[in-house]
Amino acid sequence: MQSARRLGRAAVYAACLLGPLVLGAGCTDALGSGAARVALAIVPDFGVLAPFAANADQLHLVVTRVSNAAVVADTTVGIDAVTGEAIVLLALMLESSAEQFTVLLQAIRSSDGAILFEGTQTVTVTSGTTTDAVNLPVTYTGPTGASLTLQPRDTAVALGASFAFLATVYDTGAAVVGVPVTYGLATAADSLILRVLKYTGQATAQVGPTGTVRVVATSADGLTDTARVSVGAVPAAIDVTPGFETIGVSATVTVVAVLLDGNGTVIGPATATWVSRSPSVATVDAAGLVTGAAVGTAVIVGTSAAFTDSMLVRVPASGSVPVSAIADGEAFRAPRVGDTVVVDVRINMFFSGGELLGSYNAQLTWNAATMRYVDVQAGTFGTPTVNDTEVQQGSFRFSAANATGAGGSVVVARVRFVAQAAGSAAPLLDITELSAAQTFTNLLSSVVVTSGSVTVRP
Repeated sequence: MQSARRLGRAAVYAACLLGPLVLGAGCTDALGSGAARVALAIVPDFGVLAPFAANADQLHLVVTRVSNAAVVADTTVGIDAVTGEAIVLLALMLESSAEQFTVLLQAIRSSDGAILFEGTQTVTVTSGTTTDAVNLPVTYTGPTGASLTLQPRDTAVALGASFAFLATVYDTGAAVVGVPVTYGLATAADSLILRVLKYTGQATAQVGPTGTVRVVATSADGLTDTARVSVGAVPAAIDVTPGFETIGVSATVTVVAVLLDGNGTVIGPATATWVSRSPSVATVDAAGLVTGAAVGTAVIVGTSAAFTDSMLVRVPASGSVPVSAIADGEAFRAPRVGDTVVVDVRINMFFSGGELLGSYNAQLTWNAATMRYVDVQAGTFGTPTVNDTEVQQGSFRFSAANATGAGGSVVVARVRFVAQAAGSAAPLLDITELSAAQTFTNLLSSVVVTSGSVTVRP
């Protein structure tokens, strides 16, 4: 602290540099005109809080003489926004050759008067000697929150593109709390892919390596949240998996989402916000856990990076036999012209009270102008017998029997189509006979059918 030593009068000099803060003091005692000056350096120790120090713009310094508890200095000065320095000049007289002083240091955010950081330390000033630096522990004393949210949750950007993250801290009542936040990467080496400014959250994709990185926002009171960025691709949609599921009351299934580019290629995982359009039938929590609540069907909607996708969940009654015709595992399939579409016909025996599937007879109809029939392939129930004489009109019948029977969820047929024109294909499944193996019970009255939608895009 050479600048402190250049003071020729009895004074306390404080120079604070945020990150780390540095306080220097030089004083001449009043015991005699020939007494030597002394230097005292106090270095606040922020530890892991050091990245948050720049949020303060004022320094409050209080110096108290220990012997009589007299406050000999109490002042507040601004911190230079560019250099991070604050300078304090205070007159101070020593009353003995060695005295103790308590130094209180507070870093303040002037916009709301919040004391963000505070530290106190008792130091000894001895006439005629030079004192080594004293570490002054500094703790976070500012506002605290209950949760932190980082936006955007997930995104994908082209090489060289820039955007800004925003981290917001909330209290238990969902009100915004002014807790300092910093931004960074979960893996330091990912800075070769994406650069993120610590204090502003400004992110820039590097022109070079591509990949998916995780960005972490951390608050001074210990809250964190993460988001993903896929560099080198531009998102065009999200895809929710599974697109259709059958679950019982109180049973669960977890849905997940991924980001897709314009070609439908997965470019990274997506952190979606989930909503059930029929929460009385099925609920969904923030993690995508869907729980059956009552008999019926519910649409679960996931939203991420301004895109949405949905899945359909059926909650059947006990004793029923759910039957479905779902295209490519998605209840709401939207292929492009030229795409292959595979409709799985599935008979679910889980809820039938132990019965096994013995035989079935079914009919599938669709809009032949939008989807061209290719063939029917065997599922897990044997090769079906197919009457395809009316496929040009968008209809065919198929059936199969198995004396031994099959339990669980059984794919009885896989029907292949080619999307050939834009429009709704609307494949509809009709079950005309369904019987149990061994007991020969007629299960047709227990059948509940779900036919997924198919809308062909240009």
